[in-house]
Amino acid sequence: MAYSTIKKGSSGGDVSTLQSLLNQNGYSLNVDGIFGSKTQSAVKDYQRNAGLTVDGIVGNNTWSALLGTGASTNPTASAYSALASGSASGSSNMVSGASSQLASYEANKPVYQQSQDVTDALNLLREYENSKPGAYESNYATQIQDVLDQIMNRKPFSYDFASDPLYQQYAQRYQQQGQLAMMDTMGQAAALTGGYGNSYAQTVGQQTYQGYLQALNDIIPELQNAAYQRYRDEGNQLLSNMDVLQGLENMDYGRYRDTVADYYNDLNYYYNRYNDMSEAEYNRYLNDLGAWERDRAYYYQKSQDAQAQANWQAEYDLALAKAQQAAMGSGSSSGGGGGGSRSSSKSTTKTTPTIPAETKAGTKFIQEHYGLGYNTDLINKDIDEWVKKGMITSQKEVDDIMYRLFYDNTPTVLK
Repeated sequence: MAYSTIKKGSSGGDVSTLQSLLNQNGYSLNVDGIFGSKTQSAVKDYQRNAGLTVDGIVGNNTWSALLGTGASTNPTASAYSALASGSASGSSNMVSGASSQLASYEANKPVYQQSQDVTDALNLLREYENSKPGAYESNYATQIQDVLDQIMNRKPFSYDFASDPLYQQYAQRYQQQGQLAMMDTMGQAAALTGGYGNSYAQTVGQQTYQGYLQALNDIIPELQNAAYQRYRDEGNQLLSNMDVLQGLENMDYGRYRDTVADYYNDLNYYYNRYNDMSEAEYNRYLNDLGAWERDRAYYYQKSQDAQAQANWQAEYDLALAKAQQAAMGSGSSSGGGGGGSRSSSKSTTKTTPTIPAETKAGTKFIQEHYGLGYNTDLINKDIDEWVKKGMITSQKEVDDIMYRLFYDNTPTVLK
């Protein structure tokens, strides 16, 4: 088999073919048709792994190893098969990668889970709710009730001098004084009659005693007024005691109400604190969920785009495969005889066509320049020339030319 020997510094279609075949063996080269340092390093590494002479020069042995036994004598056509396989593999990897990203993202959907801080705030709120002050219990209710009962059940004022202790004291004193005065008066009267008792003396003594008793009766109104004043004072004292007890009660109840007010103020604080923390946290979750949904939509669209690209690539590869088969069949029929020479006698006088600004129908174009057999060797040669002249700058353009020439017979890439 005849292959062109290429090395660092070479360029053209064979270099592009080499780069494509190396990529199929695990390398990552730009298929640009230029044999540079990276391509040389890949060639040497491949030669080393394949047990070939490591010189960085691609000759028959390296070509045979890359193409395999029984490979097509047309390296460019073989490269197209490799490129089609690589593009299909790349598309499959792209779809698989996008689907994997989507599945991974689906598995990481945000789920709201209450944080420990919010849980602690809720527990503190519940604990505080259970510490509500109990009902008010008075420390003075019994005493107040006792005083109130005394006030309400107090009898109206009445005075009985006989039962008045003060009157009894006065009566005892006045009676003693009256008796003394009566005896003194009777003694004085007896002296007037020579020391003998007489009725006069008794009468005078009795009168003196009655005088003291009358004085005792005269003091009863004063004693009644004094008793009434004591009655009023006792009533006023009860009212005063009630006021004192009621004041103490109001003070205690005020402190209780302050405690209740403080409790509800603190309760509102803990409730608002928990509510604010919970709301803020849940809003963060909603924001994260929204971001996740937007990213998920992005990855889903990316997956759909990758699938669409893979579908398109599959259709393109199928068309390219048909074109390759046609090219290989045409090349073998036109290149028969002469030990597999690369061109017919007609092609020896063929010159590289000048690419017109606008090309006519594809079929006529191919027939004029390549003959009815569509000699693939000549096409490959022309592609090499177009690459050297800079008219083709990427493998994609090469693929597109081959696709157009052999599938829909419209070399629109040349327009």
